[in-house]
Amino acid sequence: MVAILFSWLIACLLLLAPVAWAADRDPPLMMMGGGQFPASDSIDYQFHDSPEHSNGSPIVTEQRENGQFIVSKNEKDTWSIRERFDHLNLSNNVVIPQTNLSIPTSLWAVEGGAGYGRHLDNGRSFGASFNVGSDSDRLFYTIHETVFQANLSYRVPSGERNAWLWFLSYSNNRHFLNNIPLPGFGYYFDSPDKHLKGIVGFPFAS
Repeated sequence: MVAILFSWLIACLLLLAPVAWAADRDPPLMMMGGGQFPASDSIDYQFHDSPEHSNGSPIVTEQRENGQFIVSKNEKDTWSIRERFDHLNLSNNVVIPQTNLSIPTSLWAVEGGAGYGRHLDNGRSFGASFNVGSDSDRLFYTIHETVFQANLSYRVPSGERNAWLWFLSYSNNRHFLNNIPLPGFGYYFDSPDKHLKGIVGFPFAS
């Protein structure tokens, strides 16, 4: 029932919100590195498939959609909501050798949340976000299929285009250190003349 209501909410957002299609939009981490807050509503949709092989591996199709919508924005503050939908489908069951575990033929992921960003003095900025979702073949079946994520970030400029980034991240769906707030840091660099920009730090690289 929760999954149906959540899907209905997403459908309403997609139909009612003014949308700018943005398949080449920077991911959130890179957007924050450049000091960018959402400039407009946006939706990104991708579809991938792999044909069946002679060795009997299944046909794999995957759909990914995510959107971001501005609720309120002024010179200092930006409030936004975000949603994500993924679906992975296998044409037949895949059994993991030695364990006899069978991978479900249909895997789903839905997520929704809100974000807040504030421009501070001297080019600095602060951001916070909270998301709730589910990644499973049976969405929101139990609390174990429910994912909670929260993030805090702080950006300090370094020169004209670069910046230091500081993070605090919580998730109950990590491969390690579940349910523990993890600090992190990174250095964002942007060199237009060399067509190069990225972030290096801990615990990520982009």
